[in-house]
Amino acid sequence: MASVKTMNRRTALMPFFVTAVVFTSGLAASPAVADDARPMVTVSSGQNLPPLATSTEYFAGPGFASDINAYQASGKYAADRAKVVAEASDFLRAWLREECANRASCTPAIVFDIDDTLVSWYPVLETVDFVSNQQVSSAAIDGCLTPKIRSTAALFDQAKRLGVTVFLITGRPDTYRAPTAACLTKLGLTGYRQLTMRAADQMSLTAEAYKSAARKKIEDRGFRIALAIGDQVSDSSGGYTDGAFVLPNPMYFIP
Repeated sequence: MASVKTMNRRTALMPFFVTAVVFTSGLAASPAVADDARPMVTVSSGQNLPPLATSTEYFAGPGFASDINAYQASGKYAADRAKVVAEASDFLRAWLREECANRASCTPAIVFDIDDTLVSWYPVLETVDFVSNQQVSSAAIDGCLTPKIRSTAALFDQAKRLGVTVFLITGRPDTYRAPTAACLTKLGLTGYRQLTMRAADQMSLTAEAYKSAARKKIEDRGFRIALAIGDQVSDSSGGYTDGAFVLPNPMYFIP
């Protein structure tokens, strides 16, 4: 495939948690995967929360829970998320014009996270004051209790209309593949090329190591990833994407 030149870098500021956009070159890689060093445009809206350990419960506390509820009720949560998606949509169109116009030498792809990117966990976690544990998670996944997020679903559909191959990379264990796929179909999130989930031997990897390695495999197949979008910095850090778009998530943080 032809090499892709560096796009003009842009800056933006999302209102949530006052986090400025950063532009990185050669992000520090986890030891599990070598970083690809091409410059990457990053648009973020905030990651100011403690790590969420999957092996133990995480409780935000009643005061923090009320802040999250107020953020949701005000409409700012959806509005801030939509602003990041709008940036991603503009970036994708510009990238296709400037970097991937010749489809004979460039096969474009886009990568979506699932949880709190394509589907929302707010309705589930709100009912338990944002306590996260295996029982709550399993019930939500098996019952498809996480509704579709309209703004990112629109980007998902836009990418397909533009001829961009859609890949999904989620931190969910592969044991949840059947209910995850069924829920995506139920919500109308179809037409993606591949759903990547954590295998048993990948559970100890950080999200950055696991997801960047998965993106590398996509690019090794001849695709060029225009952008990766998720609700965590770790959804797009580690390279193998030209753009990184981080949605607001006031509920948890995954390294």
